[in-house]
Amino acid sequence: MKNRALRARRLSALLLPLLLASPAAAEKGPGVYKGLDILCDVVTIIQRDYIEKLSSERLMQDALRGMLNSLDSYSTYMPAASVRGPRPSPDKGAGTYGLEVAYKDKLLTVVAPVEGGPAWKAGVKSGDLIIKIDKEPVDDRPLAELIQLFRGETTRRLELQVARRGEREFLDFTLLPGKIEGAPARVEMLEEKIALMRISRFDTETPARAADLIAKLNREGGDGMVLDLRDCPAGEIGSALAIAEHFIPSGGLLATLSGRTKEAAREFRSGGKAPHVVGPVVVLVNAGTSGAAEVIAGALQDGGRGVLMGQRSFGCAFEEGSFTLKDGSVITMLTAVYRTPDGSEIQDEGLDPDVEVPLPAVAPGEAGAEEEEIALAEDGVERDLRGVKGVKVEKGVKDEEGLDPMTQRAVDLIKGIHILEHKERS
Repeated sequence: MKNRALRARRLSALLLPLLLASPAAAEKGPGVYKGLDILCDVVTIIQRDYIEKLSSERLMQDALRGMLNSLDSYSTYMPAASVRGPRPSPDKGAGTYGLEVAYKDKLLTVVAPVEGGPAWKAGVKSGDLIIKIDKEPVDDRPLAELIQLFRGETTRRLELQVARRGEREFLDFTLLPGKIEGAPARVEMLEEKIALMRISRFDTETPARAADLIAKLNREGGDGMVLDLRDCPAGEIGSALAIAEHFIPSGGLLATLSGRTKEAAREFRSGGKAPHVVGPVVVLVNAGTSGAAEVIAGALQDGGRGVLMGQRSFGCAFEEGSFTLKDGSVITMLTAVYRTPDGSEIQDEGLDPDVEVPLPAVAPGEAGAEEEEIALAEDGVERDLRGVKGVKVEKGVKDEEGLDPMTQRAVDLIKGIHILEHKERS
């Protein structure tokens, strides 16, 4: 009994700096300490009777990791030894992969590569399912570690193996970190004064760039816009809200932020920024539309300022908090989620288009026709993919054959609106 009490005190001494890193946690009172006592009992039993000898530190880290992972697919725990150090400076060749990943249906999924980035140039596509990283199955690695690989700047070369809709074999890619090339937004005038604006990413430069392009369109007599947000992942939501102000009149609700605390609850309203977008708007979305792009798409849809066309968006728009514990370990978790003006939650739900344009079906006999029944079984990786579908990338840019089919449908829709408006005036 004395040994058990001594071990419980030692375990509590290890746990308390981790779990009670703030006064708020201590205020939970007896419930917290009762839970710690039970956890200490479990650790004691494992260390006494389990077939392998395990350290208290290992068991505590696994318990904390499991606790955070049980919340959702984004909340993580990282031991002090795994926390990434300072990012390398640009003069040492640091760069980004330009790749946004997330867990979807318990699969590590490519939301979309950033257009003009290393992953995009290498051929990685939205909807690709990552099977291995550096030849190691992703199932064997902690979630936090995997997510960290794709964040921030790095000098590390990365090897990916992915499963893709329409392909019978796994695909291998080597990613070298680099810079994102090309403007974040571009525009061209199509037929009948209808403009096509493509936004590939939302960064600090995007609002000013978009404002200049809108002013240019207005000078040229633009009357209607196709806003292409397909395969536009993550990015800065503040930039998306700033651009939405060119579409939504002053005072109009753009989005809300909802969390447990009063500090996390916010409303975002339009200041009615000039120049204003003139004419009907059709917003193109797909499963690679995520984060900031979803926020502006939801603002235009609920604000009656734009018609959404395409496929359901990815469903990823949140704020997260990072908390460093006393031992140097870090927990990161969702603290608030974004909602559209009508109150619909974007996180894990995505936006449903007003006009759905289904993905092209894979014809019988073509590569990937049986992909819904694929089971990945290689080097211990076993995952049933029945019902999981990727995304075929369609670019909203002109080529020698003209516009892609979805963009053309959007243009035709705006033409139809113009005809109705003309009839109403006459």
